[in-house]
Order: sequence, then C-alpha cells, then structure tokens
Amino acid sequence: VSQSRYDAQYKDSRAERACATWFVRCDDQIEELCGEPAALLHRYDECWRRHEKVGDEIGFHPHLYKKIDGVWKQDTDEGALSGQIYRAHKAMQEAGYAGRVSRIGEAFSSVGVMRILDELEVICDSTAMPGRVRQDAVRHLDWSGTPEGPYRPSRADYRVTGADSLSLIEVPMTMMPTRADYDSAPLMRYVDLSFHHRVFKAGTIVT
Repeated sequence: VSQSRYDAQYKDSRAERACATWFVRCDDQIEELCGEPAALLHRYDECWRRHEKVGDEIGFHPHLYKKIDGVWKQDTDEGALSGQIYRAHKAMQEAGYAGRVSRIGEAFSSVGVMRILDELEVICDSTAMPGRVRQDAVRHLDWSGTPEGPYRPSRADYRVTGADSLSLIEVPMTMMPTRADYDSAPLMRYVDLSFHHRVFKAGTIVT
C-alpha cells in the first residue's frame, strides 16, 4: 500500500491522518542473526524515517530470549533480562530512535521488566493481553486481573494499577474471545487481522 493511500484511508477521531506505531525488533536474537541488535533499524532506516516524517512512532520491541542447547527460549531471569533490555534500548538510541514506546515480544512481562522500562523513561508500553495466562515450555505470560483500558502499573504487580505506581502507562491490546478451527474451546486473543487471519476466517468469533 502506497503512503498516499495509507494517509487517505485511515483517519483518527478528529478526521485527521491516523498515526501508527511500528514496533521494530531490537534484541539479542537479532544481534546473533544479523550482527547487531539494531540491525533492522539500520537496514530499513529510510523506511522508518519516512514514517516518522508523517507522524508515526518507531517503537521498541525486544524479544527477551536466551539460547539453550541451540534453541531460543523465553528468558525469565531478572538479572539477565535487565542486561538484555538495557543493551537493546541503548542500541536503538544509538541508531537514532528514542524508544519512548515499547511492546515486549510474546506478551512477556514481569515486575522487573516494567520497572526497567520506567527507568529508561519509556512513556507507554503495549504488551498486556488482559485475561491471558500461559505458563509452559514455550510461553510465559500472566495478565490475570489486568484491566482492558490504560493504567499505570503498580511497582508490586505489573498486571494492575496500585497506590505506588510507575510513571509509564500500560495500554493493553484489544482482546476478543475466538475459537479457531484448531481450538477445542474459545480463547482470548488480541485483535490482529493480518497475523491471525486463520482465526477470524475459519474460526468462530464469540460475542
């Protein structure tokens, strides 16, 4: 889709061009595959700059993995996570992007991760998937009790707000109960028509 068509088709609540946030991978896995954490920012810099010129935001999108026996898996060690996030965010800034908004890959978060983002002066994070909980060998996410609307995460519990809250604002993804053709029961998924086309085409949307 050309930029002119994109501008013309999508409007915000004020009937002006709707700005987008592009979350670009920048992390340890990208460094191993491409030579540096910010490789995708450098390689497609012209594209990202073009989007910035029309008001779009280039967001910070690390996948916090560790490599075990040749396989990349979710890292949950708070110390290792801290190092990963700081390195990746620094690489993004050195590439010329502020990294003021974020989304952590695979919807993973923790008290420590949220505090680090706050320390890095990230003003808005969009990782939360309200209601989704999955703890197994592949995924580690827990958003039980998370509200559907924006909130300031508690320092004690990233999933909800609290009296002692962080400065950043968590903006949860829009969720919808769906049952795809491969599901045995409805599952809460974030609304992403481009990625989950099979869910919405062949499955059942539960209203």
